[in-house]
Amino acid sequence: MKNKILIILFLVSTTLFAGFGYNSIYDVNIYDINTGLYYKSITKKPKDSGFSIIKSSQNMFTCNINIYNPKTKKSVTIFKDNSKNIIDFLFEMKFKKDSIVYFNINNNIKNNNNIQNRQIKDKLLISTYDRGKQETTLWSCKKNGRFKIESYDW
Repeated sequence: MKNKILIILFLVSTTLFAGFGYNSIYDVNIYDINTGLYYKSITKKPKDSGFSIIKSSQNMFTCNINIYNPKTKKSVTIFKDNSKNIIDFLFEMKFKKDSIVYFNINNNIKNNNNIQNRQIKDKLLISTYDRGKQETTLWSCKKNGRFKIESYDW
């Protein structure tokens, strides 16, 4: 009887949280003083892929980043379609004392001390996760998003 209850609890817990994991809102909403560009996340709801009791906005995910240039009043997106699941997005913003100030919502920057004063890099680093393939891909492009995107699979 005890084993049956444990199995039922396990099955209920997996259906409660089906679709979560890497499917969470990663909110990008930042103005880069260095370039004058504004970055805003584009979110969407994943396709229903099974039974889930909990339906909420937490089941949304960031699928693209829109880059708006207030000087030209034009905007572009980093990816051509909205099929990616962005799990991290970062770029250098400015030099402060002996370190670089980054925009990175996860705040996991390591080795960022005793940096010599230098020009800020004109690069964006985006990490996406493909749940089906269980694969993380790193993408790099210029801050204006108009140049060829480089990708690196892990």
